[in-house]
Amino acid sequence: MSFGAEIRKDFVLDSKTIFVNHASCGALPLDVYNHRLGLVQKMESSPDVWFRLKSESMWKESIDTVAEFLGSKPSNLVFVKSTTVGINAVLRSLKLGRGDSILISSWSYFAVKDTCHELERQQGIEILYVDIPYPLKSKEQLLELYETMLQKHNSICLVLLDVITSVPPVLLPVKQLIAICRKYGKLVLVDGAHVPGHVEANLEDLGADFFTGNLYKWAYAPRDCAVLWIHEKFHGAIMPPVTGYSFYGEGEMWKNYLYQGHGDFTPFYSVGRAIDFYRGIGGREGILDYCSSLVTKAADLLVTRLRTFHYPLPDDMQTPLMRQVALPKLKKYPPVIVPPGEVKRKIHNMMTLMEDILNRFGIMCACVSVDNRAWIRLCASVYNEISDYEKLADAIATLVEEDEEIEV
Repeated sequence: MSFGAEIRKDFVLDSKTIFVNHASCGALPLDVYNHRLGLVQKMESSPDVWFRLKSESMWKESIDTVAEFLGSKPSNLVFVKSTTVGINAVLRSLKLGRGDSILISSWSYFAVKDTCHELERQQGIEILYVDIPYPLKSKEQLLELYETMLQKHNSICLVLLDVITSVPPVLLPVKQLIAICRKYGKLVLVDGAHVPGHVEANLEDLGADFFTGNLYKWAYAPRDCAVLWIHEKFHGAIMPPVTGYSFYGEGEMWKNYLYQGHGDFTPFYSVGRAIDFYRGIGGREGILDYCSSLVTKAADLLVTRLRTFHYPLPDDMQTPLMRQVALPKLKKYPPVIVPPGEVKRKIHNMMTLMEDILNRFGIMCACVSVDNRAWIRLCASVYNEISDYEKLADAIATLVEEDEEIEV
C-alpha cells in the first residue's frame, strides 16, 4: 500500500488544503463515506422499516465488530456520539454530591474540565487537579503526583485518566495509574479519545471501571461515532444523557443507548467498513510504521527550520502519531499568560494564528498556548508526506519574517 499523496485520493479531503491535524476531527475514507451514504439512503427510503426492524440487528453486528477490535466483551460496550458524551454519561450517572471529589489533571481535555466544573456548580462536587509540571521529567514523577493527591484527599471518589492527552500530546502510563487508584479504592474513568486505531487496546484487561474513546479519529469511522465501555457491575447504573423510548433501566444495558430519538446512527453502522479499511491498508503495524517515522521527521524539520525545540518529554511518553513543537515568538500572536497556580485554563487554542495559516497558506494545523508559550501540535496520518510539513515550515517562516517588521 502506497501512503502519502497516492492514498490521499481515497479520502474525502479538500484537495486544495493540507491537513496536518488529523487528531482533532479525523478524515473519512471515500469507501466509508459512500457506504454510509448508502445506509442513509436506505434509512430515508423506508424510515419505519429502518427504525423498527433494522436498527437492533445493525447495532449488534457493529458492536460485535468493535468489541473484537478493542478487546471487549460485546455486552460491556455501547455506542455514543463522542468521548465527551461518554464521559457525561458516566459523571452524571454517578450522582456524586457535596463532600465528594473528582480528580482530573491540568492536561485533561477542555470539554472534560468544563463538564466537571458544571457538575461542581450543579451538585456541589469538588474538582481537584493534578498540576503536571513543565517540564515533566519522568513517568515516575507523574505517578508520584497522583499518589500524593490520593493520599491527601480521602474525598476523591473518581479519578479521570487519559491514555493520550490532547494538548500536549503525551502517552500516559495508564495501567500504572489505574493500579495506584485501585490501591486507594477509587473508581476510574479512562478518557481514551485517541486510543482506537492509535495504540493497542484490550479493554477487558485495562482494569478501569469505565472507558470511552472515539472511532472517528484514528480508526477512520465517520464523526459522531465513539464507544463507552462499562464494567458489568455498573450496567444498571450508567445511563445515557438522553432517556429514549427503548429505556430499560437496569435491564439490557445496550437498549438504553440504542434509540436516542429517531437520529442518524449510520456512523455506528459504518464502523465495520471503517475497520476493514484500517486493516486493509496495513492495520496498526503498517500505519504506525509509516506515520510514526513521518511525524518524528516532521517535528525535527520544524525544530531545525524554526530554530525552536520539541515539547520536553521522556522518550517513553511520546505518542506514536503526534508531536508538539515550540513556535518562534511572534508579536502578532502572543501566547496566553496564565497566573501561577491556575490549572483550569493552562491550555488555550490560538485561533487567529490557525486561521491565518489556513487562509493564507492553505494549511490546517493546531496552534496552542501551553505553559505560557505558543506551540504547534503535529499529527501524521497515512495521507500525509514530508512535503506537507515543509510547506508548513515555509508558512511559519514567512510569518516570522513579517513579524520582525512589526514595531512594538
